[in-house]
Order: sequence, then C-alpha cells, then structure tokens
Amino acid sequence: MGMYENNLALIRGRYPELAARLDNTVDDGTCKVKPSKSGLPTMTLIHEGREIFLHSGYDPLKEAESFIEQKGIKRERIVLFLGFGLGYSLDRLLNGQSRKVRFCIIVEKNIQIFRKCMETIDLSNLVKNPAIELLVDLPEEELLPRLVAFFKVDFRRICMISSTLFLEHPVILNVYNSYYGKVMKTFRDSCMTAFHFVGNSPQDSLIGIANMLDNIENIIISPGVNQAYDAFKGRPAVIVAAGPSLDKNVHLLKGIEDRALIIVCDVMLRGILERGIKPHITVSIERDLGMERIYFGTEKYDLSDIWMAFTPVVSQEVFRIYGGPKFIVYRNFAHFKWLGIERGILEIGPSVSLMASKIAEKFGCDPIVLIGQDLSYGAAEDTHAEGTVHFHDHVPEETRTFREVIVEGNDGRPVKSNEVWYSMLKSFELDIAKFPGTYINATEGGAKITGAKIMPLQEVIDQYMQDSFDPVGIIRQQLVTPDQERQQNEMQRLWELCNTTDGLLQTTINLCKKALGRIEKLEKKLNKKIAEEGRFEVKDIDPKILIEAVAELEKIKHHMINDSELFYLFLMHYVQSFLLKKELDLMSIHNKKETTSEQLFLAVGIYKDMFKTMIDLVKVIMKPLARARDSVAEKIGPASDARPRLS
Repeated sequence: MGMYENNLALIRGRYPELAARLDNTVDDGTCKVKPSKSGLPTMTLIHEGREIFLHSGYDPLKEAESFIEQKGIKRERIVLFLGFGLGYSLDRLLNGQSRKVRFCIIVEKNIQIFRKCMETIDLSNLVKNPAIELLVDLPEEELLPRLVAFFKVDFRRICMISSTLFLEHPVILNVYNSYYGKVMKTFRDSCMTAFHFVGNSPQDSLIGIANMLDNIENIIISPGVNQAYDAFKGRPAVIVAAGPSLDKNVHLLKGIEDRALIIVCDVMLRGILERGIKPHITVSIERDLGMERIYFGTEKYDLSDIWMAFTPVVSQEVFRIYGGPKFIVYRNFAHFKWLGIERGILEIGPSVSLMASKIAEKFGCDPIVLIGQDLSYGAAEDTHAEGTVHFHDHVPEETRTFREVIVEGNDGRPVKSNEVWYSMLKSFELDIAKFPGTYINATEGGAKITGAKIMPLQEVIDQYMQDSFDPVGIIRQQLVTPDQERQQNEMQRLWELCNTTDGLLQTTINLCKKALGRIEKLEKKLNKKIAEEGRFEVKDIDPKILIEAVAELEKIKHHMINDSELFYLFLMHYVQSFLLKKELDLMSIHNKKETTSEQLFLAVGIYKDMFKTMIDLVKVIMKPLARARDSVAEKIGPASDARPRLS
C-alpha cells in the first residue's frame, strides 16, 4: 500500500465517518504538493482563481519553527489548531514543547487539503495518539458535539481549559475566516458546557445527593424510565415548556391527547390543566427547596393518568405532595450508578425541557415537537407564559441578572436571550445532532435551535398527528411497580453498600490527615531553619525539600481519588468542582511565582487547603449517608441488627 492507503487504513479504525467521507472525495485539483527549495514538500491551494502557498516555498519546516517560537508557548496544555496543511506546526510544537502540551485538537475545514496531506505525510503517529483529536471537514453544527465529547472523555481535560492556545494557520485562517471564527466561538461554548458537567459547588451538589439518599425508599418502590424504552416507537410527542410564546398556540393541544404523547414541564402543569388540557407526563428535575409549591392546587384535578417523571434529587416533599403515579429517571451522574438500582440513566442537559425531550427520545417518539421553548425574552420582556408557577420569588427579575446574549430568532431576526438560556440552547443542539429522528420547533417566537425544523403547530398536527392511539394505556402497561421480592433485595444490598461507602469515607479522611501530617512535618523543618538563621526567604529554600514534599502530596491525592471506584461513584460529583478549582490553582503557580522554590511552596499551601477542606466536605456528606442507612435498616428489620452501624 502507498502512503495514502496506509493513512486511510489507520483513519478508518479511529475515525470511520471521516474515512467514509474520504472514500467519496475525488481530487478536484485545487490542492497541489510541490518540492520547496529545501527539498521538503510544500502545498498550494487554488483560491478565488489564484494559486496561493500554504507553506513556505523555501523551507516550510524552518517557517513552522519560527511560527511556534513567535507564539511563545509557555504552560499551555491544550492547543487548538485552526488549519493543518501538511502539519509542520504540529511537528515543531510536539518536538519542541511535547512535555508541556498535553492535548491537541486539529480542525481542518478543507478535505482536499487533508487528502493531499495523507498522500504526502505519514500520519500514523498523529492518528494513533489518543491525546490528538482530528476534526476534518465537519459542518458547523457538528463542531459542538465533537468538542463537548472531547472534554467528557477525561475530567483532566476540563482542568486544562484555562491553559488553551489557539494556533491559527495564517493562510488557511485567512481563506476560511468565517468558519474558523465559528470554530473559536464553538470551542468557548463547549468549555462552558464542560464546566456544567462538574457542577457549581460542593454545597450545590450536596443538596442533590442528600435528596437522593433521603429518597432511597421512593426509588425502590417506583418503576423506572427504562421500562418504557421504545414503547412509543414512531409516535409523535409534544414537549410543553413555559416560554412566553406558549400562550399563542398551547390551546391547539386540546383534543389531540390521543394523537400525541404530551409531556409538560413541571412549572407549566397547573397552567395547562387550568386550560382544560390533560398531559400524560409531567417532568421534575430541580433539587431546590420549595419546589413542592409547583404542585400546590393540582390536587383538585384528576392526576391518576398523569405520571410524574422525576430525578431522585428532588425533595421528598415533591414526591409526597404530587398525587399522581410516578416513575424514576436518573441523570448520567455517578452517584446514581453508585445506587446499583437500575431504573434508566439518560444524558440530560441543564433544564427540565431537556429532560422531557430526552424521555421522548428514549420512548422512541418521532417527531419530537417543542412548544413554548423560547429560550429568549418575549416582546414585552416577559420570561414565562401565563399560568407558570415560579418556584423562586421574583424569577423574572432574577433572570435579568444574567448576562444578555443576542441570538438568531426563529423568524431570522435577532432576539435577546441570556447566558443560562444560551447554555440550554446549545444543549438542545447537542441532543438534536445525535438524534436519528426529527425535532420540530413549533415555538411561535423565541430563539432558533439549529437542527430543529421550524413549523407552526397547526401544520405539525395536520401532518404528523392524525392517527389515534392510547398513550395512557401504553404507559400503564409498561411502568409496573417492582415486586416485593425485588424491593427487599434492593433494600438489603443498599444497606450493605452504605456500610462499605462509610468505610471509603473514613479512608478518605485518613489519607487527608496523612497529607496534612506530611505538611506539618515540612513546616516544622522550615520553622527550625528560621529559628537557626533568624530570617526566612521562600526563594532560598532548597527546592529538593519541596520537590519531595509535593511529590508525596501528589501521590496521596492520587491514591485518594483512584484507589477505590467508590470515590468516583459516590464522592466525585460532590467534590469535583472543588477539586477542579484546586487543579487550576496548581496549574497557575508558574504564572504567579518566578523561582522553583516559590512555586512549590505555593503548591504546598494549595494542597494544605485541599486536604483540610476535603475532610470537612466528607464529614458533611457522612450525615445523609447515615440517615439513608438507618432508614433502610428499619425496612429490612432484624437481619441488619448485627451489622456495624455508620459512624
């Protein structure tokens, strides 16, 4: 096989979709490879009727070396290449800076350029390297899901976001300026989405985990979303959100309850019941206290055929107050995997509407129709439809504290959104890009959601909702309550899991104390030096002393996080936002201090705060874990009495 065939075989193994596009690509003559004066190959591109050089015609390697040197690579860990050509810049970067750069993302718009590169350069090291991501010939709408996927592979990549460098191929960037401008914007959007994965703070995450532990009995007695996967294969679904435009078309749902699965966001349930419309499912996702107020007043309606789909992070009060049947939906968070009680895990974005649409996807619905999904302010600066129940006081006023963002509207004109709605918008676009069926945005106003077909709701009804079926009957047939034997077995297993997890928490505290003991030993050594010499300059400390200490602290941290899978399953979601901040602090020490001793001394201080805070965080989460264990012990009775109790 020749160079191109060898490269293609490797690409087919890692990037099968790119290989398929290359199979269908014919050399159109716009790219040519020629020898430079130095003998190394260079490349030209026909653009707007003239031939331009993508690399130096004299010495492309020396040109790339000078380019990398001018960029002044310091401590950047992620490098985003905007344009690739023959890859000289990547070669010089990795040969000169390989110990600093951890990950590379290569974006090449023109598949003709990449095809010529494959004919000319051996790409085996590039394609085989898991730290290098190749994005070639991607439409703009596919960039976001691919970049988000890059960050989701490894938590460490999120830690490195602040140390990212854009390396623009100067000629290719100039030719495809608009495309690469959108690449940079999309990269920033993907970073925002990645930060959403790790949560806002340990305190915020604790609320959800504590609610989950308090809801253990509710989880065990409830059916799961996984019992109804594909139950509505090929049936239409309508997702009813609470945007201000909903008032324009929600009335059209009345009378089609037997022609579409209707899923309503919790804050709008009472509002559409008051309009005489009966949905089949209402969705609840928020962990905040006071969420039960959403369901105040619904008791006067017949809820026997309206199922509440809830994530177990909602408070017990929500579960208690809602009078209709219920089923469980897990988000793809590790603590739900910790439970080991299979009810169905969905990839849910940061809103109740995204949860509703994901349920519709897993139920096999197609098309999925969005209404009231404005994700922008209304004409009168309103934020919600009439009848929306706000679970925080003064929600419209609070919404305006978020940074405003201007986006394209469904009518093609700009509309005013904000950073929170924009994050939801991008999450919708991610979901739609992965969905094999059809999304229709029938919202009469609001922000455009790329990938969703725009249609008025009446046209959607006329085209897709003419056949009758029995949504209530289908749901009742599928969502069957677990039998008593299964409930008892799950209770027993959870009791044992709580005890095992308590052991993990005790081990974590002990490791943190060990690290603090090592830091105390170092401090005593330095204090002795101060007493002997009568002076103290951090820069004068022997770096070897600090290198040894930091290496030990890093080793303890590694053991704490990686020795037990339970740390990942139970603790990581709770502490990861805190650990992320500390990792970012550690990565920035080289920018804050000049000498090695000063940098390492600062690192010791960061580790000290990390381990002290970890002890406090672990002690806090031990309390709801103990409550859960005691609650389960009461249910399983005497069999649990002989077992050790949680501390």
